[in-house]
Formats: sequence, C-alpha cells, structure tokens
Amino acid sequence: MAVWVDAEGVLAATQTIFTGGTTGVMKFVNTAPAYVRYCDLIKGSSAYSIDCVQLVDYGNMQHDFLGNYWGTGDAALIASWIHDIHDDPAILAEVLYTPFYGGPVDTETTSWGDLKALWR
Repeated sequence: MAVWVDAEGVLAATQTIFTGGTTGVMKFVNTAPAYVRYCDLIKGSSAYSIDCVQLVDYGNMQHDFLGNYWGTGDAALIASWIHDIHDDPAILAEVLYTPFYGGPVDTETTSWGDLKALWR
C-alpha cells in the first residue's frame, strides 16, 4: 500500500507516482476529502487501486481523483479498481475520477510555480 489515510486525515497530491502492490495504492478510512490530480496511480496485483471505508458517523465523502493516469483509458476497468459507494452502499465515500489525463507524470520538470497554479 502506497498511502493509508485514517481518522479524518487529508491527502492532497499532484504530480506524484503512487505504486501499489498486493494491497492496493490507497486506502481511506473515515477521512476528509482527498485531492489527487495529475498523478500516476499504478495498481499492482491487488484487487483495488483505491479502497474506501466511510462510516455514517463521519458523513458522506467525495474524493477528487480527476485527471490522473491509471495505466489504462478503460473507464470500466478503472471503476472496477475503485471500492466505494458504487460497490457497497454502506460505504459513504465516492471517488470521482476520469480515465486518464494523457500519460505518465513527468516528475522531473515540475516547478513550485506549476504546483501553486494547480491549487488556484
């Protein structure tokens, strides 16, 4: 697992490569909204790339995964890699995503000014 966010934690990431293994790329357990854009999300051999647990005490959540590179442009395949409210109505989290933004991240040419512009 590349990232585990728990107990109202927040994840914000841009232009980063996240590689999962046998347990996925990211797990969210009762968190605040995540903002992950323009990243590579490499699933590995796990069933899920993104796995969410959001209990009723923590309210509904939407995680922003728009504009990432998933290694495929197949929207149905990507949807099968995301475990959220669309798979189990008891999970009160939804992952918003687009199939891909155009290719792998170039982490070598990112400037601080480019990153600040993404937050505006």
